[in-house]
Order: sequence, then C-alpha cells, then structure tokens
Amino acid sequence: PRQVKRFLNALLVRQTIAEARGFGDLIERPVLAKLMLAERFQPEFYNHVATQAMKDRNGRSAVVRVLELTEEDANGQPTGKPGQTPKAKAQAIGHEETAKWREDEWTSRWLALQPAIGGKDLRPYVFVARDKGLIADSAGISGQAALIDKLCGNRIVVSSVDAEVAELTPVDAGAVFAAVRERVLAVGSFESAPSGIDGLSIVAKHHPRLQCEIVSLLGSLDAGKLGPWVVRGWNDTITEQKARDDLKALIQSWATQDNNDLLKLAASTSLSAPRHGRS
Repeated sequence: PRQVKRFLNALLVRQTIAEARGFGDLIERPVLAKLMLAERFQPEFYNHVATQAMKDRNGRSAVVRVLELTEEDANGQPTGKPGQTPKAKAQAIGHEETAKWREDEWTSRWLALQPAIGGKDLRPYVFVARDKGLIADSAGISGQAALIDKLCGNRIVVSSVDAEVAELTPVDAGAVFAAVRERVLAVGSFESAPSGIDGLSIVAKHHPRLQCEIVSLLGSLDAGKLGPWVVRGWNDTITEQKARDDLKALIQSWATQDNNDLLKLAASTSLSAPRHGRS
C-alpha cells in the first residue's frame, strides 16, 4: 500500500508540473500512469519507448504500436487497434525490433492494460516524466539550488527564505516542491521530522495548490514507523478547505490504527483540538 501511495503521489506531482508549465490538457492520467508503470518496472523498455517518441515527428513509439497489434486482450482482440487483418498482424510479428519485448512476460501484461497508447503523442508524458531534469533545467531553477538546500535546513534557515519562496512563479514553486519532496522521501526514517518537511510546509503555505500534495505525501508514509510530529503544526500551512478535509481524514485514520500507539495517541489528541497544526 505504501508503494501504491508513493506511485500516486509521483503521478500527481508530475501532473501538477505539466499544468504549471501550460500543457496539463495534453496529459491523460491513465496514459501517464501506464507509462510510469513501465518506467518503474521495465526501465529499459521505457527508455526505448521514450527515445522513439522524442525522435518521431508525431511523438509516437513504433515499437509500442507494433506490439499492440500483436498482443490480445482478455477478449482475444488486438490491444492496439481492433480489426487488424491477419496479414498486418503477421507483418508486425516479424518486426525484428519487437522480438525481445514480445517474449517478455511483464511487457505482455503491460500491453494488455488499457488504454492502448501506440497512437498517442507521448512527448508530453516523456517531458513531464523527467521531473528531476525539469527541476535542474527549468528557467532560473539552477539559481535556486541554494534555495532548495535552505529549504532542507533547520527551521531558522527555512524561515529566512520565506519571502523568496512567496515570490516563486507557480512553475518554479512546483519544481522546488518536487525537489524538496524527493529529499524528504530519501531520508527513509520518519520517527522524527525529516529534513525538508519544514521547507515543504513553507512552499505549500505560499502556493496553496500544493497543499493537497503535502497531505498526500504524509499519507504515503508508513504509519507504523511515523513519529507523533506528523500530526502537529499544520495550522499555518494547510489553509485550503480540501487539503484541511484530507488532513483531518488522514489523522482520523492514524487515530484508529493499531500498529503505532504513540501515533494513535497523538492523532486522537489532535482531533480533540479546534484545528490541526504543527506549532
């Protein structure tokens, strides 16, 4: 479940970046999710598909297109384009480039997943999938490396960049948030507040569209290994109603779990307070 939550978090972060960069309407969430599965579980195949898409004038992957014509779904229909002739399927099967992937069990299962993407322009998905590259390459973000480092510092250091964070554009705020988020997850231990969590808080405070993202991040952490810090001090950060509702539901789930007594007590105490916050 934790890996699923992290996968969904990554998907939502990428969609947020796409929207901030002005091409969110080109991203279909099911297509993005399918490509992210390949990226996660079959990176060699994904890199091949991504390279083809970026070189093709229409952004399509020939190998996916051919493989979809040779794979059948649960109903025995070609996954890519129903009604393909036997000749077309035979020609596709003979395509040397696809031989390796036709024999791979994981890829075969992946191809059977809907939607079919052989006819899709995959360039927006490949571009947004390079979230780390976006962070490094976006306009002015190289000059914000110091800001990202400070946002991963202690509370005093984080407070010193409050005004700078407030002036970030939506695009750069999303990129900075993603960079700090990656560092938070890299810590791996959450019995005490990880470095970067205060930085995420201040970015979300000044850029409310990211508040649901920070709640989603908290929900992806293993409750059995979470310290009581996680339920306190969010008053100044979580101000949007949707994010506040999500946070309340999350704290309620912590208050009813039985794998972490300290977290359960802290969550129950927090629910009896007027608001939930990290003071």
